[in-house]
Amino acid sequence: MKSKLKLVYNFLYPSYHNLLKKSVKDMETLLDVGCGTKSPLQFIPTKGFSVGFDVHRPSIEESRRKGIHDDYIHGSINDLGSIFSDGQFDYVIANDVIEHLTQDAGILFLNELERIAKKRVVIFTPSGFVPQKPYNNNPWMEHLSGWDPEYFLKRGYQVHGINGLKFFRGERRKIKFKPRLVFGALAWMSQYFVYNRPAYAFAQFAVLTK
Repeated sequence: MKSKLKLVYNFLYPSYHNLLKKSVKDMETLLDVGCGTKSPLQFIPTKGFSVGFDVHRPSIEESRRKGIHDDYIHGSINDLGSIFSDGQFDYVIANDVIEHLTQDAGILFLNELERIAKKRVVIFTPSGFVPQKPYNNNPWMEHLSGWDPEYFLKRGYQVHGINGLKFFRGERRKIKFKPRLVFGALAWMSQYFVYNRPAYAFAQFAVLTK
């Protein structure tokens, strides 16, 4: 009974982790760009070889301590072209990364991810611009741009809305209204509505399959 309820829940309220798990389940090699300290891959069992890439060395060291990836590379997004070759990884993911770049830099960034990936590119980012200041002594955490789902759709991505209606959430996905337990539940319930309407969602999950 419990497993059936879980299946129904995942169907009605597909979460980011469920979508990511489905997207990388058959990967052999994966590059996690901007892996940070809390890559969602730590919660997803994978059989392939994964590499974490980040500009913030303390984040890499923390991720290494947790054993999230098999290997790590410290470097800037500007170095992607010189470090990685065409189709070097089956899958390339970038969770909460592109919004930290300017619009022009973000377009170049997507071009690089699509070049490096042999099979699939996975992007997770807010739907539109969401202000965010640096935190945890990491100046790279500031948001510099916003991305509409329509842009990814035009590039050939499949896009789904995540985190419920954007109305309920603010900086760092925190519920804006009190009591937060109540409004958090409302945001959770609104996930079913935004899943196929990413323009209304707080965040978007975009996948390009080659």
